[in-house]
Amino acid sequence: QCAVSRMPDFSFLEETDDTMNLNAKKGFYILNPSSDLVNTQNRFESSFRERGWMGTAGKPPTQEEFLKALEDSDIFVYCGHNSG
Repeated sequence: QCAVSRMPDFSFLEETDDTMNLNAKKGFYILNPSSDLVNTQNRFESSFRERGWMGTAGKPPTQEEFLKALEDSDIFVYCGHNSG
C-alpha cells in the first residue's frame, strides 16, 4: 500500500520532499495519454522534462514503462481524463 496525495504545485512538492521521504527528482508522468488535451500537454511537458522526470506525453505508456515507473519513481503524475 502506498500514499496518494494531490500537490498544489511544484514548489510545495520541492519543499516537502525531505519530510515525505521522497526524491523530487525521481518522477514519472503520464501526460495527455489520449492526445486530446493539447493545452495541458503544452503547459506541463517542459516542466516535467526540466526536472529530469521520465514519462510519456501524447500517448499511453507501454506496460513495461508503467511497471518500471511504479517500481523506480518516488512521484507519479497523471494528467488525463478520468482517474487514469
